[in-house]
Amino acid sequence: MLAGMQPGQVTQPFESPDGSWHIIKLLGTRQADKSKDIERAQARQAIAERKGRQAYEQFLRDIESTAFISIRVPELADANPYSSDTAQ
Repeated sequence: MLAGMQPGQVTQPFESPDGSWHIIKLLGTRQADKSKDIERAQARQAIAERKGRQAYEQFLRDIESTAFISIRVPELADANPYSSDTAQ
């Protein structure tokens, strides 16, 4: 109904679903502000990336806490914070 109207035009009376009657006068038009939509999309993407990174880090922590790690190379034994095992 409003999509085809020009500024200054008035609609015919119409009944809304709740039973009330309305008349609308279109005062003017303006361009939609797309910057808010872009900001929202960027925020959603940043949140999704952060949650994905957090889930991946938690996954690694879970695996590391349940995995058996044995370092057999003496030079690498000190580099592994999860191992108290030394080379044989």
